[in-house]
Amino acid sequence: MGRHYSNHRIKQAIKRNEFAEAMEATTAYVRGHLEQVIVAGALLVLAGALVPYWVHSRAEREVKAGNLLADAEHVYTTPAADEGGSAYGGYATSQEKYSQASSRFREISSGYGGTQAALAALVGAAQADLRLGKADQAAPEFKSFATAHASHPLAPVAAAGAAYCLEAQGKLAEAAAAFSSAAAQWPDAANLGDLLLGAARDFGAAGDKAHQAEALSKLAALSGHAPKEQVERAEAELKLLKGGKG
Repeated sequence: MGRHYSNHRIKQAIKRNEFAEAMEATTAYVRGHLEQVIVAGALLVLAGALVPYWVHSRAEREVKAGNLLADAEHVYTTPAADEGGSAYGGYATSQEKYSQASSRFREISSGYGGTQAALAALVGAAQADLRLGKADQAAPEFKSFATAHASHPLAPVAAAGAAYCLEAQGKLAEAAAAFSSAAAQWPDAANLGDLLLGAARDFGAAGDKAHQAEALSKLAALSGHAPKEQVERAEAELKLLKGGKG
């Protein structure tokens, strides 16, 4: 199985909008952080004449970084011509698109350190690199983010990215364990369904039917709290695993 299996499956496993959906939530997080910066600075205005300048400069930097992040996200999510998108004003190939997205994300993370947008850009760059087939490069970046910023909204996405990298490297048992561990660490994650499906998929591919059934059962139990299609898929796969018995 190995790499042939994972290269085919990873393109199906990572939904095009999975990262975009997480980034939408992060945009709100970035804006909320910006408001906190402004409020905190306002409370310190009496401390000295430089405070208003600091608040203004910090806010301007956050806003500019946020705008650049939105632009990079747009590049990442807009389909290239070979993905069914328009060739006019866009990119001819997904390789060109993800290469450009990776560069833009990295420019933000290196040029706007200390901003929330720069943090999000770290995950964006790794995600684009994974799409480019650079799992070896993306894996440590995903792991580092998930470990250092465990409370960030994108931490579960980074953890999933690290697991997808293991899939791309043909390390299915390790990928399954990584998905399962992330699901346990972030039980309220927006991508919990993806984590559990990933765990079930790779446990099954690795021949571990017991843990595959466990992951599917956990997802099936999320009825009403996870996307309906994911719950129904888990229920169907669980039924097949049990030999068609309800």
